[in-house]
Amino acid sequence: MKRRRPDPRRAKIHRPYDVADIAKLFEVHRNTVRSWLKQGLRAIERVWPTLVLGAELRRFLTEKQGRRKRRLQDGQMYCMPCREPRSPALDMAEYVPLSPTGGNLKALCPECETWMYRRVRPSDLDRLKAILDVTVTPADEPLRQTSHPSVNHDSNTPG
Repeated sequence: MKRRRPDPRRAKIHRPYDVADIAKLFEVHRNTVRSWLKQGLRAIERVWPTLVLGAELRRFLTEKQGRRKRRLQDGQMYCMPCREPRSPALDMAEYVPLSPTGGNLKALCPECETWMYRRVRPSDLDRLKAILDVTVTPADEPLRQTSHPSVNHDSNTPG
């Protein structure tokens, strides 16, 4: 499966690339690369075919990805449908431990009322409890093997 976001580290900084090379390197269409050129990817001037230095390609993709990043403040979670950082509704959240080193903070978005999740460390809970009303729920117990397996099957063999 193709990567959704191109990894800037795949571009070699001392190598020039043409549009077809970039498209093949990042598994995108040539028109996508041409739209990057219109969005600000600088090409080497007065050269045909259009060439882009690897260092410039890496800089452009890193900047492009950096513009989408949203830093969360303490007590905020990212709401996927709203595409915005939001404080939980009624400042209430639930912590579900998943491992000894981390768990999920779960809360409702005040705007669209969908679940928001954020990975947190147990050591950060005290800091979050000062801002939010955090309820710690016990982790779900893992499934265990039973000595009596389910006998639901469609075969004609007895048993």
